[in-house]
Amino acid sequence: MRNLDIFNCAAVEILYLSLESCPSPTQIEPEKIAETVKGYFLENEFSDINESVIVEKCRDTLYWLASENYLVVNDEYLDEPSTAVLTQKGLNALNVKTKLLDATESKGFTEHFKGGLVQLPFNAVSSLMVDFFKSLS
Repeated sequence: MRNLDIFNCAAVEILYLSLESCPSPTQIEPEKIAETVKGYFLENEFSDINESVIVEKCRDTLYWLASENYLVVNDEYLDEPSTAVLTQKGLNALNVKTKLLDATESKGFTEHFKGGLVQLPFNAVSSLMVDFFKSLS
């Protein structure tokens, strides 16, 4: 399993959690994100990787999203989960549209993630994340 695969799945899960509670902060626990990310892969894909590595990659993904200004992360208490809030850049990246402002029910980026990614084939996740970051440049 490649680091980019973990990053893509973790980024989607973190953004999804943040969107669900927006504009309020949400608790982001890399350990729980890692468990969800593991669910996207077959068991034999984890034979060569330690679970702590996945947790570390999920934590790195959270901090990358914050450093790129998609999220504001508060982690001043090391013994508690981090809290995160989507920024305007994060909302724009997710292409969030409210029904009040847009009468047409066009499908935004986040519509693919309603209910999580489990419904999508794994290769679609990578393609969606590539499109997601292309749309920002």
